[in-house]
Amino acid sequence: MKKNVIEEQSINDSNYQKLKELFPHAISIDEDGKYIIDKEKLQMSLDPSKAEIKEDGYGLNWVGKKEAYYSAFSKNYKVLKPLNDEQNSKNWDDTENILIKGDNLDALKILRHNYFEAIKMIYIDPPYNTKNDGFVYNDNFTSSTEQTLEELGYDKEYIDYIENIQGAKTHSGWLSFMYPRLLLAKDLLKDDGVIFISIDDNEVAQLRLLCDEIFGEENFVEQLIWKRRSTPPNDRIIGKNHEYIFTYAKNLEKIKLYLQPRSETLNSRYSNPDNDPRGEWVASDLSANGKGGSIS
Repeated sequence: MKKNVIEEQSINDSNYQKLKELFPHAISIDEDGKYIIDKEKLQMSLDPSKAEIKEDGYGLNWVGKKEAYYSAFSKNYKVLKPLNDEQNSKNWDDTENILIKGDNLDALKILRHNYFEAIKMIYIDPPYNTKNDGFVYNDNFTSSTEQTLEELGYDKEYIDYIENIQGAKTHSGWLSFMYPRLLLAKDLLKDDGVIFISIDDNEVAQLRLLCDEIFGEENFVEQLIWKRRSTPPNDRIIGKNHEYIFTYAKNLEKIKLYLQPRSETLNSRYSNPDNDPRGEWVASDLSANGKGGSIS
């Protein structure tokens, strides 16, 4: 088949596209459409022992960050085994749904092969890192923990520290748990995809900074607050009755709002009793911090 040489990608563009598919977190595109390679992130994906976490400027760093990044892109040795029997599955040949049971890091790595940039929406409800959720971070490596961390370039004192935070309810342990999973979740999202993440006060500040790094501050959509219980508990100075849901877009500029038309009930509120030449209107509470009444 003959190719249209005018429309065909240049060799450089093709190479950048391949790099983006293999290392999406290390490749970005600027406002002029030019590719930018983050050398440190690329190095962390290929050989973390030679990568350096920058300590200047503003950002989120913790002991174990290189290890966490490496675990997102290290080789996966797990496979999915279908349970297509009557006891475990229904309508196996017809259903378009699937439930995967297992470590979500392994599952995300497997899904990435077939669903790279193919998912429209992701919702996750991670451990909140509280004394009640039983959170334990202890990823298993094919080699010993000490050998793995030495390969990542950690000094002996850091190896001891990382082994201590694994299984402990620390911010570093929780961040190391979340980092690779969110990196892979971003890989699964379409350009117009969004992710929703539930969290409470224990890690809300850390999660915001982590998501800003992974998805970009410019792709922050909203921090939703939802009322968890109607009666606040009385075991603290101020009773806590709410939690949060962070919403981030893969690319905020690609998000489309599918606004719904006004319902008949809403439209019935609008009228024009004084024959205002601008049309129908509805009274609004002027004490609120808004524009007051509006014209239909």
